[in-house]
Amino acid sequence: MAHAAEESPFDCNICLCIPEAQVHQCVQGHLFCADCLRAHQASDQERANACPVCRTTLAEPIRSRIAESSIGELPSACPHCNTGMLRKQIADHVMVCEARTMPCSAASAGCAWQGRVGDQHAHEAACPFVVCRRMMAPLHARCDGLQSRCNQLESECQRLRAQNQQLQEWVATDGDCTLVRLATDKDITAEIGQERFFDLVTLEKIPTLRIKKELTVLHLKQDIWRMTGARPSQQRLWLWAKRQNHTYRLDRPLQLDYDDGVPMMDVDETLVGQSRTQVAAFLYLEVVGERGPVPEDPEETPPEDEGYPQLPTNQILLFLKFYEPAGEALSFVGTHIASHTDTLTDLLPVLRAARGLPPVQELAVYEELEFEREVKVEPLSDSKTLEEMELQSGDIIVYQKLPLPNIVAPNAGADRAPLLEIPAFLEHMKPRVDI
Repeated sequence: MAHAAEESPFDCNICLCIPEAQVHQCVQGHLFCADCLRAHQASDQERANACPVCRTTLAEPIRSRIAESSIGELPSACPHCNTGMLRKQIADHVMVCEARTMPCSAASAGCAWQGRVGDQHAHEAACPFVVCRRMMAPLHARCDGLQSRCNQLESECQRLRAQNQQLQEWVATDGDCTLVRLATDKDITAEIGQERFFDLVTLEKIPTLRIKKELTVLHLKQDIWRMTGARPSQQRLWLWAKRQNHTYRLDRPLQLDYDDGVPMMDVDETLVGQSRTQVAAFLYLEVVGERGPVPEDPEETPPEDEGYPQLPTNQILLFLKFYEPAGEALSFVGTHIASHTDTLTDLLPVLRAARGLPPVQELAVYEELEFEREVKVEPLSDSKTLEEMELQSGDIIVYQKLPLPNIVAPNAGADRAPLLEIPAFLEHMKPRVDI
């Protein structure tokens, strides 16, 4: 509301001033500032819901746009520079008026200066508060960086304390047990394309089995039967190893080193881990043949069939991943036992069947090599055997359909080109991997 020099037909009938914002009226046309009318209706006065002039009932507010338009055409002046103009022009003018009063930008630091906006630049050029704050800005930024690093170190400290506590508890309660971390195809399927894009599985996330050291490898296989339904003679247990290129792949079957009668205390608990060192026997379960149902009764007598399905020296176990550019999705689709003499032509029907693709579907096929230092994938050669390409058990094949889809834009919200090919997708996902 603004005080008028003389009475105006647009004066608010409560504050007796010209309204500055919305104008409301009663059914008889008496005008009020919207704020004044709301305050009147919210008061505890008698007849608060009646017009204070004619006493007619005030129901829903009636906005008088004609009055608002007429008020906007009244002559007025800027309250800072006293320049004459229409009332409707004042709000826009005040935003740029050089005579308006502004505080120093360092008022929060203690500067009490207030003056014309046109004088603000000259003041702040010499203001000790502004100069000091400008000098302190890099130090504040550095301090924020150090605080962030401190928080990271504190988080790492907490993780190490928890790990230390876990190891102390293990020494106190499970020192007479061998720890086994057993990865299955279910674990790999759950991680690939969700939490992990390279390698196969996060070893430290695999559930831990504890087996008494005096028990044998056969007892371990019987525990696995209780979990999976795979009989001991169907289980080919693979050891993991860290390769020179810093990837984690299968190394060799456990049973090459330990037969079923070997006590678990003699099984090496390898010091290995993708993000930290941990004492455990890291294994992968390959089931050969159709597994049976998981026993409902945990006390059911386990099968005692010894031995394991041996893998001929000229065969290797490959892991298969499939990439779908349309959804930029990577998934694990299974494993395949291949011969050293197989070529890409021999692999193609297997790859199509693993994904349920037509027999004539063209494919682009790569071997996933490494990712820690750089993302490295290589297309499989049409003219070489797997042995000539130096593929071995534990290696990963990644493939996709051809021809490439005609996608002009990536997923919603992505400010980049679509990731149509496997190398581009893996390169894009590398920063997201917690190595």
